[in-house]
Amino acid sequence: MAKTKQDQAAEKAVTDPEWRKPCDTLADVRAHIDRLDALIAPLMAQRLHFVKTAARFKPSKEAVIVQARVEEIVQTVRRLAEQYGANPDVIERVYRTMIDDFTLEEQKNWDKVHK
Repeated sequence: MAKTKQDQAAEKAVTDPEWRKPCDTLADVRAHIDRLDALIAPLMAQRLHFVKTAARFKPSKEAVIVQARVEEIVQTVRRLAEQYGANPDVIERVYRTMIDDFTLEEQKNWDKVHK
């Protein structure tokens, strides 16, 4: 699958050494946060789309929750956090919250696609 401009921008956001340069003002910090939010929100929307799509392939509403898959994702993002110098505990908490909320959306979608 070809990389979209959004994928390329997200990749650059973490591979470009410039992102670690110190900021001179609070406005600089906020500009970087806003830039990252503009990358993160669309990626989360894409992730939610695919999570909801997964409901089509699950045999029951209860089968939406696959704890082994949750733990697999958490371990992966913990490794990524360490790789990029972030606190893995913080990243894990963020992901567990996102997974819980996305799972609720998938369960709602399961009801819609299995009428």
